[in-house]
Amino acid sequence: MVTPPAWRILSGLAISGFLLALPGGLLPLWGYHVDAEFGIAANYFAALGVGMTIGSAIAIRFRSRVAVERVVSGGCFAGALVLVMLALASPPAPV
Repeated sequence: MVTPPAWRILSGLAISGFLLALPGGLLPLWGYHVDAEFGIAANYFAALGVGMTIGSAIAIRFRSRVAVERVVSGGCFAGALVLVMLALASPPAPV
């Protein structure tokens, strides 16, 4: 197996870091620190963890059949799509 260049590894790490940090920055903006609805806030982080786990499993399954660039591009597209969906239905929209 060929090790990818360092810039590819670091760019993937940066993208995943941005996606992981996003709920932590948005929850105060949505006011969850005022109402103290920790159950709903926990659902966001649980969904993030489940999504990252499923995404990793899909990426591992496709890495032997599909080029790494396509897998990463698909992941970035899925992340952007989720951010658009979150922008269209942001809280206080019903879960």
